[in-house]
Amino acid sequence: MVLALGSGFAQVIALAFSPIITRLYSPSDFAVITMFLTITGMLLPFICGKYEVAIVVAGTDRHASELTALSCWIAATGALILSVVVITSWQSINAALGCVELGRWLLLVPVAVFLGALAMIGRYVANRRSEYRLITRYMFVQAMISVGMNLWFGWLGWGATGLLVANVVAVGLGTSWLLWTLRHSMKKIGYADAHALRTVAYKYRDFPLMNASSSVLDTLTLAMPVFFIARMFSQDTVGFYGLLTRVAQAPLSLVSGAVTQVHLKHISDLVRERQPVVSYLLRITLFLMIFVIPPMVLLLLWAPDLFAWAFGQPWRGAGELLAILIPSISIQFVVSTVSPTCGATGNNQVGAVWKVLSFLVTLSMFLFVAPGLDIRDVMIALATTNVVLYALYFVAIIYSARNPRYVH
Repeated sequence: MVLALGSGFAQVIALAFSPIITRLYSPSDFAVITMFLTITGMLLPFICGKYEVAIVVAGTDRHASELTALSCWIAATGALILSVVVITSWQSINAALGCVELGRWLLLVPVAVFLGALAMIGRYVANRRSEYRLITRYMFVQAMISVGMNLWFGWLGWGATGLLVANVVAVGLGTSWLLWTLRHSMKKIGYADAHALRTVAYKYRDFPLMNASSSVLDTLTLAMPVFFIARMFSQDTVGFYGLLTRVAQAPLSLVSGAVTQVHLKHISDLVRERQPVVSYLLRITLFLMIFVIPPMVLLLLWAPDLFAWAFGQPWRGAGELLAILIPSISIQFVVSTVSPTCGATGNNQVGAVWKVLSFLVTLSMFLFVAPGLDIRDVMIALATTNVVLYALYFVAIIYSARNPRYVH
């Protein structure tokens, strides 16, 4: 609960200062940072081979230390390979992804990914030690550094350069603070030799084998709209999409993160005690729907005017796009919040099948339906696709709740 609230609070801090930041930067400036964050966010979840996840569940502290060392080595190797690829092919990569405006700033991606990987490893180390408040402080520190530097560079008129530098420096300083705080735990990783790393990699091989593919599909599905918009529409439109996702996700993630933690625990208890799950699932779903309907209606009717008032007249376009997407975002919030039901009932394969379906359907929509449409119609197609996909996901969740796989 502390972790979920901390993560959501950090996003709310960034959102709270957005009305000032959007008056210091243009939509085209936001387009550059949106593309940069999308690329790094697409690479970060599997840069450590998912071995960092195993740190929390490792059977012994020695294995945890070895997994920490292994994750660091894999991240460093991956960042090095990524650096070579980016340095030699950055222009081709920008053109292929529709991120020409990013220019040479793409060269910062390996640095940002490596720093993010170290922060991710540090958070899992702290999680194993149940130092949840430390993780919350880290997210708060990084959010405040980022906001402060965004304001400073915006006042100096640095434009997109200011947003990029602020992001990388904030991640670097936040990660340095976290690792320094964890230095007594992290220094143990130096005792792991090559044989120990190979042994622990084999012992926990299920993590990269089972989790990495799922992470790849998730990140690619989320990144698709940004890359398609970047290729087909103006830079300002990419900036609009970047802002609307931030505005929509920050408050919802605060609630979703908190509810998900409690929901997962309660579902697990019901399954362990062999109690019916469906009635509880329907009650929590109804609660989430009642919570999300008022803001959904508000944004559906007045998002353009609210964006123009809060963020400045140039950002009215972001409100117009959000008004189209908000029904699907609301449904996604409800269904994603209860989605741990699949894992808690032992039906992980159900969720995995849906992720594959979601990726293929979304990709097909962008390849065969979206080309030739204007941005409004593309957003309608995206919203319709997500509504259908998440409705199917909810059916799968109900199926999982009705058919729990008990562990004897």
